[in-house]
Amino acid sequence: MIKPSIRKKKYYKIYKDDEFLGSIPERFVPAEYFINPEKEISEDFLIFVQEWVYKNAQDKLLDYLSKIEKPVYDCRLFLKRHEMPDDVISVVIKEAEERNWVSDKRYAEMYISDSIYCGRSSLEIKHNLLLKKIDVVLIDNLLKEGYNEDTQNEVLENLISSLLKRYENIEKGKLFEKIATTLYRKGFKYNEYEDILRKRIVSGE
Repeated sequence: MIKPSIRKKKYYKIYKDDEFLGSIPERFVPAEYFINPEKEISEDFLIFVQEWVYKNAQDKLLDYLSKIEKPVYDCRLFLKRHEMPDDVISVVIKEAEERNWVSDKRYAEMYISDSIYCGRSSLEIKHNLLLKKIDVVLIDNLLKEGYNEDTQNEVLENLISSLLKRYENIEKGKLFEKIATTLYRKGFKYNEYEDILRKRIVSGE
């Protein structure tokens, strides 16, 4: 059975016994299936569809990964948007992992490094990585390695410097509360920033 794709113009979704085999371009669909969309798919055409969909999934995933590091979760969503069957998605992603083309560990390491530079708290980093379905144990281990107390203090120093400039017109009596609230919303705990913030406000630096 074939059905026009709603998402992709001039593409058709192919089914065999209600099993979704993938979407292929209109030019590859034999005319006989347009005449009778309910016609049973021949074995030769079935093999062609499976091979084409698999190769297309590989090519699209490689192109997607060539631009920027991605987690497995994003790769799955990307291939889903291109109407790839779940079994094909699982196979091509597994192959990509085996070839080290995609790695949740590598993605998490890069994300943590970038997040430190951007001034994110460990709590915010963990939350964002969990949204990418990255294993919580992996996240915790990488944060222990790359986001220690010294790193956190450095992040807080830089953030507080930036916030002091942003709120320079606020009277000193309200400055601590204003910056403390901002830091809390960013995922930092009060005991992590209290001493650093008080010293910076008292010193006026």
